[in-house]
Amino acid sequence: MKLEEIRSRIDKIDRELLVILQERMGLALRSNKFKKTVSDPEREKTMLAQIERMNLDLIEGSFSKQLLQTIITESKRLQKEDRPLVAFQGEHGAYGEVAARGLVPGGAYIPCMEFADVFRGVEEGYLDLGVVPVENSLEGAVTQVNDLLTSTDLKVIGEAKVPVNHCLLSTEATDYREIRLVYSHPQALAQCRGFLTRNHLAITFHFLCSFSLLLGYLLPSGTVLLLLALFFQLGPLLFGALLFESVFLLAY
Repeated sequence: MKLEEIRSRIDKIDRELLVILQERMGLALRSNKFKKTVSDPEREKTMLAQIERMNLDLIEGSFSKQLLQTIITESKRLQKEDRPLVAFQGEHGAYGEVAARGLVPGGAYIPCMEFADVFRGVEEGYLDLGVVPVENSLEGAVTQVNDLLTSTDLKVIGEAKVPVNHCLLSTEATDYREIRLVYSHPQALAQCRGFLTRNHLAITFHFLCSFSLLLGYLLPSGTVLLLLALFFQLGPLLFGALLFESVFLLAY
């Protein structure tokens, strides 16, 4: 392995560490709903003792303890800010998060697996607000969300229209004429069916439980992901489509 390859892998790991840290901070904020105070000295003491006992040959226990202490301190700082927890369906970077950031600036944006999880979290009080799509200018109503709206006591307190810009991303430099297969969520594939049909591209439905997994491990040569414009930094922009999605802001 050459120096450039080693540094590239280090950079990749550093980015992954920050993504995991972001997820941890989100969980710390969610835990605040179940605690009477931000600080829990006994819990912190147990965590630090456990991490110090871990047997890692290249990492001293004292360093692990110091690192975790720094993370705990930052977690408590965030919890004291008392940001509203704003739920959206999908992963960080989804259009739901784009809408949430526009509707509730300064919130803490919490990804949920399903639309039902957004509704349930706000209904049960461990999330403050929820953002869900109700209509797409190309594909029409989002049926699942509209069904959930008819059976909830939550109130719609805001609405926004979000521009939808899709792009094709690859893990390596790719001429779009060499692309043969596109992975994406069924909704995104449907919204871009004109482009996909014109270019004779085969499609594979995928609900994208892990963008990093798909980008790093599952995509063979000649295969790309169809994702939103927020992911430009992950790969070259090959194609964009413009449409709009209407979203509702929910509160109890």
